Amino acid sequence: MKIRQFRHLAIALVITLLLPGAVLAHDSSSALRGPRFADYDPGLELEATSAMVVDLVTGDILFEKNADERMGPASLVKVGTLSLVFDALRQGEVSLQDAVPVSERAWAANVPGSRMFIEAGDEIPLDLLIQGIAVASGNDASIAVAEYLGGSEEGFVSSLNSLANELGMENTTFRNSHGLPAEGQFTTARDMVRLARYFSLEFPEAEAYTSQKEFVYGVETPHRHWNGLLFTDDRVVGLKTGFTGDSGFHLAATARDGDRHYLAIVMGVGAENSMEYPEGTATREGEAGSLLNWAFNNFELHNLRAPSDLPDDVRVYGGRETSVAIVMERDIPPMTLPKGTAGNIRYEYTVDEPLRAPLATGDRVGEIVVSWDPGDGEASVALGNWGLYPEEDVELGGLWRRFIDWLVLLFSG
Repeated sequence: MKIRQFRHLAIALVITLLLPGAVLAHDSSSALRGPRFADYDPGLELEATSAMVVDLVTGDILFEKNADERMGPASLVKVGTLSLVFDALRQGEVSLQDAVPVSERAWAANVPGSRMFIEAGDEIPLDLLIQGIAVASGNDASIAVAEYLGGSEEGFVSSLNSLANELGMENTTFRNSHGLPAEGQFTTARDMVRLARYFSLEFPEAEAYTSQKEFVYGVETPHRHWNGLLFTDDRVVGLKTGFTGDSGFHLAATARDGDRHYLAIVMGVGAENSMEYPEGTATREGEAGSLLNWAFNNFELHNLRAPSDLPDDVRVYGGRETSVAIVMERDIPPMTLPKGTAGNIRYEYTVDEPLRAPLATGDRVGEIVVSWDPGDGEASVALGNWGLYPEEDVELGGLWRRFIDWLVLLFSG
């Protein structure tokens, strides 16, 4: 195994084992919630046509601007391309050591835009092509990988659109694997957030590539990652840039600090005024970076705990025991809250009385509704509702106990 390939395998293993549990243990689907905290606004005048900030762990939308406006995806398509690559690796359909043939179509000389500079007839290890996509944003590398996995780029794009459909990306259609302009190819910031959240949480091992700052192939000067935030903010761990003349400058930036993991996406920077490249890249990085800073400065994760006043002696009729304690549903995912406002959480619960034996710990016997009260007379923000359950099993009592409790229930109405 080549040293570079071994290094990526080792980094992927370390990431899988050591990342905060919240990132790996929670829902990696594309489900999004909110925005719930509309009064919390970054207060920025954004050049970007559309933008979003999302907590990747919880799926909470913290901010959005024109999130459903359609535009060309540019190289953000490659987040989908990488998703299919890492899925194929996980399924054992391919390996990092596979020698991927380079066709005439994938030859850098025949591909415009950003390239890894591969040549027709070469056989390139898949590991290097992944770097070419993630770091150099190589359109040539994307085509080579698409042909290898899909039999043809067209076959691969069909799988890309199937993935988009599965993730609920209702305003997205892909026409190629790299994002160069194509008739009928479009997406939105919201759909790209769905894709980026899926990729980031489903394939944490990919971070070894999306956070890689440079690599050497095809040219003497190292390919530098197009995401400049990787060089200026230690929290940033990815994800993907994009640019075409019609769509403008895009950036999907992911960042982690402790158990917090955010995604800021800006799309369409300079699309309306044909912004030049140095200004466009600086603007997209400045706006994405500001949105990430705002998220880190204003929000935190909070693990819900059962309120102290949950009853510990609810009457049970017809049981060997006459009462049981009630507990809140386990494994509730963390909540995204404005910093320092955990005290604003409110709990309301109901128990489905009367409780009748037999009862098992898995029997739902009530519901607890959790909300966040902003104060100042403003409406509460719903955080969710979960089940209440017996703390322990309650078996049927003897005939005499059941008869007495039947009488109690009868005469109590």
